[in-house]
Amino acid sequence: MSDVVLGALIGGSFTLVGVLVEKLFLLRSENSRAKKEFFKDAFSERREAHRKIAGVITENSLMGLSPKFDSRLSVKAVLVEVQKKVLSVALDTRFIADEQVSITLITLYERVSETIENMELVREEKFGESLKMLVRKNGELVKLLREKSGVDIIDEEFAKTLKGSQKHIKKKKEGSCQNIGSQKAST
Repeated sequence: MSDVVLGALIGGSFTLVGVLVEKLFLLRSENSRAKKEFFKDAFSERREAHRKIAGVITENSLMGLSPKFDSRLSVKAVLVEVQKKVLSVALDTRFIADEQVSITLITLYERVSETIENMELVREEKFGESLKMLVRKNGELVKLLREKSGVDIIDEEFAKTLKGSQKHIKKKKEGSCQNIGSQKAST
């Protein structure tokens, strides 16, 4: 084979490899960009879903219910309202919210439903235990929402920033007190 043909084959091979590498690079960067856009969109949707859930949970707090202070009818009225709103937000956010949050929300709905169904059948102490279980499940959901929506991370970062700011302010105050003391001594 002549040197010209061999050179042309080698040159053509390098060109082909170069084109393939470029295509692979473009495909990879396109996939990366598409993933970033998806997560950017999905993140805001998930944040909104968690905000909706948190709104329903805080608006219809089960924490204040007490069989000692409230009549069964008033507790039942609250529970029926909570049941409707929890089911509504669970259905609205089931595909967007974090899986654990959705499962805990449905479990809370089921616990509310069981308590309503058994309300007339159970004795007073069982009723109190059932409400305590509801409050516990509600608390679990609030804690999970804080964790999964990133509120805990934000709180942590704020705490670090505030701690750093407080140290800086304290150093400034100490420095200015020393300056005042040295000015008094010189006069």
